[in-house]
Amino acid sequence: MIKNYIVSGGYRVGGHLMLGIIESTGHYAVHTHDTNYIIGTDDTTTALLVIDRRDRFSAIMSNAVVWHTSQSSDYNNVNIEPFTITPGRFKLLYNLHCDLYKRYDYTRPYGIVEHFYYEDFVDNHNHVYDRLNLKKIKDLYPHWQPAPYNYKTLIQNQSELHELYIELTKSSESTNEQIN
Repeated sequence: MIKNYIVSGGYRVGGHLMLGIIESTGHYAVHTHDTNYIIGTDDTTTALLVIDRRDRFSAIMSNAVVWHTSQSSDYNNVNIEPFTITPGRFKLLYNLHCDLYKRYDYTRPYGIVEHFYYEDFVDNHNHVYDRLNLKKIKDLYPHWQPAPYNYKTLIQNQSELHELYIELTKSSESTNEQIN
C-alpha cells in the first residue's frame, strides 16, 4: 500500500499543483526537483510521480519568467515590463529541463512510478485521483495559485526562441537516434 508520494519533475510543470492534489487525499507528499530524493527507505510504500509538460517550450519559457521575476509560487502581482531572453540563457534553461529527466533512477524499489503531464491534470484533478485510485477528502491546500504572468505577453523574442527550441529538439532527437 502506498503511503508516501514523491512529486518530482522539471520547473514549471505543475509540481505544486500535483502536491496539492495528492495532499487533498490525506496522503503524505513531498515536491522536489531532486531526482535522487528519498523518503525514509523509499520502499514499496513510496510512489514516484514524475511530472512533465507535453509543451516543454511553455515550461521553459515560464521558467525564464521565474528567473526574471524571482517569483515561482508566491506572486506580488507587480507590473513586469516585457523583456528578451538571450539564446544562451534559453539553451541553458532547455538543457536544465531536458537533462533532469535523464537522471531518474527507476531501479529504486518504489511501490509505483507514474508519469503525468501537466496538460492532463491542470484542469482535471480527477485524472490524478483516477489513475492513482485515490479519493479526495479535503480541499487543495490554499497556497497554490496559477501564475499571473504569461510569457506570451512578457518575452519579446519568443518566436526566435521557439525556432531555437525546435532546432535543439531536433538535434537532441538526432543524437538519441545515433546512440540507439
